[in-house]
Amino acid sequence: MAGTTAFIMAATTAAQVLSTLQQGKAQERAYNLQAGIDEINAKNQAIETSMNEDTLRKGNRQKLAKIATAQGEAGLVGGTATNSYMQSAMNAEQDALNLRYAGMSQWQNYKNSAAFNRAYAKTSRSNAKTSALMQGLAGAAQVLAFGGPRGVFGDGIAAKFKGV
Repeated sequence: MAGTTAFIMAATTAAQVLSTLQQGKAQERAYNLQAGIDEINAKNQAIETSMNEDTLRKGNRQKLAKIATAQGEAGLVGGTATNSYMQSAMNAEQDALNLRYAGMSQWQNYKNSAAFNRAYAKTSRSNAKTSALMQGLAGAAQVLAFGGPRGVFGDGIAAKFKGV
């Protein structure tokens, strides 16, 4: 009967160890998958930002051309007309820069998220290995100490501490 109890305890420990390792692998895969998605999002963000900036600049050039044409047709030159045109040009450039910087910030956020997820993946796998090792050691100690009425080794380790 002692052998059966020890076998059951060992089998249970082995199942727990395997389960822990599988959970660690699954968590690692999930984090790596998310990191891959973040990398794709970062690339798409860079492309989208570039396209949006180009579109905005093209529209701004058209608006500035219309302003310049309207001022010329109205006979407005120098002084206030030039100042108004320059202010419109500076605002248009600031809008384009704001769009670029917002896109760059989002791109960097995706890159950081990918890096964190890759680190989490590595840590998850490492933690699972450590946990599995600890479960294995605890299970082995339990089998050695309490594997049967007298333990695996005669009186067993547990029997030594009954009177304590």
